[in-house]
Amino acid sequence: MVNPAIDQMTKGDDGLMHMNSGEEAGADALVLLASGSLESSNVNVADALVNMIELSRKFEMQVKMMKTSEELDSASASLMRMS
Repeated sequence: MVNPAIDQMTKGDDGLMHMNSGEEAGADALVLLASGSLESSNVNVADALVNMIELSRKFEMQVKMMKTSEELDSASASLMRMS
């Protein structure tokens, strides 16, 4: 594990942090890893699934509404041609 000073690092084009000098950061024996703090997810799978289903149903309803309005438009245009 490493612990370089913030002013010695820059964000690269690849989205990763790199040392300004281009070298690798040296290991720091004082840095410890707290088990479970980095591994936990910030996504609630059940809520995400429910949200995705709701959005899918809303999308289907809007598509159906657009098809219905198109059919009504065609029917009214047909009536206008008859008169």
